[in-house]
Amino acid sequence: MKGDMGAGDCGDTDILGGRRVRKNSAVIEALGAIDEAASAIGLARSFVECEERKAVLKCYQDAMQAVAAEVANAGNGRATRHDFVNGIKAIEEQIRITEMVVGRPKGFLTPGETPAEAALDVARVLVRRAERRVVTLEEEGQAVDAHVCAYLNRLSDLLFSMVCAETVGQ
Repeated sequence: MKGDMGAGDCGDTDILGGRRVRKNSAVIEALGAIDEAASAIGLARSFVECEERKAVLKCYQDAMQAVAAEVANAGNGRATRHDFVNGIKAIEEQIRITEMVVGRPKGFLTPGETPAEAALDVARVLVRRAERRVVTLEEEGQAVDAHVCAYLNRLSDLLFSMVCAETVGQ
């Protein structure tokens, strides 16, 4: 009967490099969180009307593939040539530009007035979860490029600034 089952039916799965790991391992938890975040960014992109913001979201949705590759290769060196350092600088610049236009909120926001605002906030919290899962992976001794956590942290900050922009209709 075992020959009739799918390769992952017993709780294992393949990741980058052909390694098999348990589906509840820290690396799979991190990869799942990254996948959820990338999907949420795509959902937010589908609701956002500002073409410039859509393009920025598409860029970071695509970049999540590099994040996932680095996480999948945890403990085995770099998996991509993605430049996370310059990516962080680009995110910070995008935040700066957005905040120049809309400012920082004076209090707490309760996103949900528009689908775009709500979807951006869901994307933000899912990127934060991905960041936490990468931290857990690192705490278990599986080294990931040192800039991946900072990249995810800044990306969630950018998504927050986009929530603010949507809130004020910019």
